Amino acid sequence: MKRTWTEVGEEYTRDKQGDIAAMIERMEWRTLPCEMGMGPGMAIKEAIKTFKIPKVSRVATSNEMAPYGLLAVEGNYKNGRGQIFMVDDGLSVTPICTDFYSKEDT
Repeated sequence: MKRTWTEVGEEYTRDKQGDIAAMIERMEWRTLPCEMGMGPGMAIKEAIKTFKIPKVSRVATSNEMAPYGLLAVEGNYKNGRGQIFMVDDGLSVTPICTDFYSKEDT
């Protein structure tokens, strides 16, 4: 697995990457279709569309970054599986890191 931290999300992750990585490990993934609150559900739906995440199989949410929400979407690509982690500030969603599992890793 390769984790990549985004520059655009640096305002949320600066000096906190270790703590956020631990939060990511504790997230509970839900296989689609699933039920969730309207706010996180709408944010995830828009992120899938905006970031063109293909073949979404699972999603996850967490409140550990309060007052921000931590969201995750797993998409399946030809060369592997990607997980995109985002911060929801209530007005917008910002990608903070991605994990990629290549087909060779599995």
